[in-house]
Amino acid sequence: MSEQPPRDESDESSTEKPNLWRYAAIGAELFSPIIGGSVAGYYIDAHFHTGSIWTLVGLLGGVFLGFYRLVAETRSFRKNLRSS
Repeated sequence: MSEQPPRDESDESSTEKPNLWRYAAIGAELFSPIIGGSVAGYYIDAHFHTGSIWTLVGLLGGVFLGFYRLVAETRSFRKNLRSS
């Protein structure tokens, strides 16, 4: 058996594989406010007997907040990729 010399980390290519957990976190930050806003709106509607207006308001607020967090997180992700 021939022994191989220890691998030098500098020999590997400079591009690293993307971290899939980071992508999962970005997805969670998109759908969490949408689900949370919808559920909160549903319970507000049920408590005050207001039809479905607060469910819709919560859904739209969640969509806005979710996409805001998505854009902020992807900008941070791209900045970290460029600096490494």
